[in-house]
Amino acid sequence: MMIGNKELTITRPNTYLYSGIGGTNKTASVQPPTKGCYLQYQIGAGHTGSVKAYGTADGTSSANETISTFDSDGVGFSYKLWTAITRLDISVLSGSTDVSALTTVKVYPANSVGDIITLSSVSTSTIICDHYSVNINQFRGIYPEVTGERFKAFKQIEYDGRFTLQVEDKVTIGDKQYVIFNIDNPEDDFYVAFAGASR
Repeated sequence: MMIGNKELTITRPNTYLYSGIGGTNKTASVQPPTKGCYLQYQIGAGHTGSVKAYGTADGTSSANETISTFDSDGVGFSYKLWTAITRLDISVLSGSTDVSALTTVKVYPANSVGDIITLSSVSTSTIICDHYSVNINQFRGIYPEVTGERFKAFKQIEYDGRFTLQVEDKVTIGDKQYVIFNIDNPEDDFYVAFAGASR
C-alpha cells in the first residue's frame, strides 16, 4: 500500500556510530566527532562476545582495540579515544551459540567515564506522505506534556512502511519546523505520526 504524494525531508540527530547485526568488516554509519570519543558497545543483555574496532585512536592511524568484557546488560567500553573508525568486527554469543547474525549491536560515542555523549551531526532522509493540520484540542489530556507548553501547532503525517520515522525526528512543513512526538501503527503497513511546532 502506497500512501501520499507529498515529499518531506526528515532530519534526525545522529545518536550512534553503528547499529546493525554482528559480523566482520562492518562499517560505521557515522564517524566520531573531530575531537574524538570513547566507544560504548551494546551487544544485548546476557550476551558475551567481542568487538574489535580499527581506525585512528589515541593519535595512531593504524590502531585497533578488542573489547570482550561486558556487564550483565551486555554493555562494554573502549579505553582508547577514537577519531575515526574504518572497520568493526563483532562477535555475539548466547551461551556457546554464535548469534552475531541475529543480534542488533549498537556502538555509541561516549566520554571517558563511559556515558553516551550527543553528536552535533545529523542525517537526512526523504519520505512520501500525506500531512494535515490538526487542532490542539485533539491532544489535550492525551499528550499534556506537548500541548500548550512545548508546541503550538500540530500536523498529522500519514505514510507507509517504505519509510521509517522516529520520535524526535524533525520535519519542515511550510515555514515551520515540526518535531515528531508520537507514532501510531493502526493498520499493517500504515503509520500515523503526530508532530508539533513551537509557533
